[in-house]
Amino acid sequence: MKLAKDFDPQCLRQLIGAPKIDKDDNIAEKLLDRGPGAMELKLYCIAVVNRNQDEINENITLKEMKKCETDFFLKHPEAFQYLPDEFKGIDQLVKKLAIIQITKKNREKTLQLKNIPIPLTSEQDCWMKFQSMINAFRESIRTKVNGDYDILTRVNMITNSNQISAESIDSKMLSSCKTNENLMDSMLGDDRLAYHIYRFQRNFQDELTKTFSDFFSSDYYKFVLHAIDDGAGVSLPNFPSYQMSERLFHGELQRVSRTCFALMARISEYLKERLLRIFHQVFDIQYIRLVEQLKDVIIKQIDLAADRATERIQEILDMKYRIFIINNLYPDKVVRKRIIDTISQICYHQFIIKCTLDIDRASTIACSSSDLLRFMKEPTEQTSRRDNLVRTIKAYEDALRLGQGYL
Repeated sequence: MKLAKDFDPQCLRQLIGAPKIDKDDNIAEKLLDRGPGAMELKLYCIAVVNRNQDEINENITLKEMKKCETDFFLKHPEAFQYLPDEFKGIDQLVKKLAIIQITKKNREKTLQLKNIPIPLTSEQDCWMKFQSMINAFRESIRTKVNGDYDILTRVNMITNSNQISAESIDSKMLSSCKTNENLMDSMLGDDRLAYHIYRFQRNFQDELTKTFSDFFSSDYYKFVLHAIDDGAGVSLPNFPSYQMSERLFHGELQRVSRTCFALMARISEYLKERLLRIFHQVFDIQYIRLVEQLKDVIIKQIDLAADRATERIQEILDMKYRIFIINNLYPDKVVRKRIIDTISQICYHQFIIKCTLDIDRASTIACSSSDLLRFMKEPTEQTSRRDNLVRTIKAYEDALRLGQGYL
C-alpha cells in the first residue's frame, strides 16, 4: 500500500483487495474510510478471504473457496453488519475490476469514434468542405508570396540573420552551379516564397554577369585574335568584319540561354515542392482520392507555366540574337541588363502571377460537384470501422449498466 501511495498519492487509481480480514477487529471501519489507518480510495477496498495453508495443501477449488468466504461473512455478523455487500467478497472484486477494464476500453473506443470525421453524404456538404480547404490553401499561398509570414517564421528569420554575416550571404549569391544545387536543397522545407523568389532573381543576376566574358582581359584579346585568324578572308586578311563581331556575340548568347533555362528549372522544382507541401498542410489526408487528383493539377499548372516561360524566353533570346549595334559595351551594358530584367519579369509573371496565385482557381474548376462527392465519399472500410465502433461502444455501455446493477 505504501508503494501504491507513492505512485498514486491521491488514491484515484487504486482498487485494493484486503485479505486476512479475520486478523483486524476494525476492518469494516477501515474499509469504509473511517478510523486510523483508513485509506480514502475512489475505487474502494474490498474484503476478501484468502486460502490458509491447509486449504492450499488440499488444493480446494475456487467454487469451494467462494462458499467458505460466504460462510465467513455469515459467521461474523458483528464485524461486517454495517459494511455494504459491495465491499465484501471476491465476486465484488472481480466485478469492480471488470467495470474498470470495460470503462477504459469504452473511453478508448469512444475517442477512436470521435476522431473519425463526420461523413459527407451530399454534393453540397462536399462542396462546402472543399471550398473551405481551397480558401485556406489560397490564403496560405498569398501570405507567403507577399512575405506576410507567421510569427515563428519571423523569429527564425531574425535568428538566422544574426548568425549569418553579410560576407557569407554575398559568397552564397556568387556561388557556382554546384553551390546552386546545395542552395536549392536548403530551400526545400522553407515556406518563405517571397524571400526565395528574390533569391532566385539575385542569383540569376550574378550568374548571368559571370556568363559574359571579360572583354578587356588579355585572354579574351588572344581569343579574338585567334577568331580573326580563323575567319580571315582572301582579299582583306585579318580585318574584323561585322560577321566576326556577330560570331563572337553569338558565342556569348549560347551561354546566356543555359543560364536562363537553369533559372526556370530551379523555380519550377522549388514551386512543386513548396506548393505541394502547403497543399498537404491544408487538405485533409482522409480524402486521399481528392488529394491525388489535385496534386496532379498543381504539377500540371507548374509545368504549363514552365512551358509558357520557355517559349517566351526563347523569343527574347531569338530577338537578342540579332545585333543592332557594333560596340564593345553592347553585350555587357545593353544585352545583359535587358536580359536580367526581362527574364526575371517573365519568370515572375508566369510562375507567380499566372500559376502560384492562380492555382486555387485551377484546382476549383478541376473538380465538379459530382466528382467531389465521388472523391470525398467516406471509404467503405472507414464506414465499416465506424459501425463496428458504434456496436462495440453500445456493448460496453450495456455491460457497464448490467455490472453496476449487480454491485
